[in-house]
Amino acid sequence: MFYYILPLLFDLAIMAESQCDFVHTSHIACGKSIQYDDDFSIIPLFLCEKNTACHLQRLNCFTQHNVPECMLILFRSGLFDISSSTLNLKICQKHRDALGIYWKRTSAKCRFTEHPTASRSKADRGASIQSCKEYWISTREILSVGTGLCKLCSAKLREVTGRFNIEDEIDNCLKIQQELKHINSQSSSESEMHENAVSLDILTQPEFETQESDQLSCSTGITVRPKAEKTCVIAKLDRPDSKSTNTQMRAIMSLIQGI
Repeated sequence: MFYYILPLLFDLAIMAESQCDFVHTSHIACGKSIQYDDDFSIIPLFLCEKNTACHLQRLNCFTQHNVPECMLILFRSGLFDISSSTLNLKICQKHRDALGIYWKRTSAKCRFTEHPTASRSKADRGASIQSCKEYWISTREILSVGTGLCKLCSAKLREVTGRFNIEDEIDNCLKIQQELKHINSQSSSESEMHENAVSLDILTQPEFETQESDQLSCSTGITVRPKAEKTCVIAKLDRPDSKSTNTQMRAIMSLIQGI
């Protein structure tokens, strides 16, 4: 039983020490993905590049643009500033699912803050990414992308939207994302080159020692012996003589019978 619990306790210890930057934007604790098997990991937000078209279509969010996953996560967490600092935030797989393409509505009712209390109209569409950004600019209130809206509240929301160009925001997000990916790939290749150089240094170190020893012996006349290589010596065992073995066995049997 202990062997089954030990890996779980190890994962919980790692998750307790490591927290992503989105743990304070939601009530969800950091963790692994519940949608697919994967180890606990925290990655930069700009590496989140899943397709969001089908997800937004299921929520009936009207959009003609390909919304980047990292931008969708930022807007749902209440961060509407697209910059290199926000796209460099770290996110775990659990928060990526909760704020990304696995986000779900918690109710079939209209969740708009200005929805009339007496109305029983159900949500038939979702708040678009453009309307959420414009609503935040106008009121400083967070409206998650895909939030259920009824027809009446959707019309109210259109009254305060339509003055913001979401295309420029998406292009800016994609541009910064590509720049950060390029910087990340360069730093990865440089670190790999450094590791290869260190490995090559270690491999060629005995050769340098031999060269230094030869130079020392030529200049001083003192012979410096190189370090002896470790060798594995296998001892050759002679096979026992069958005749002597048979004689010894007969003697032992006779002693046993005499006893």
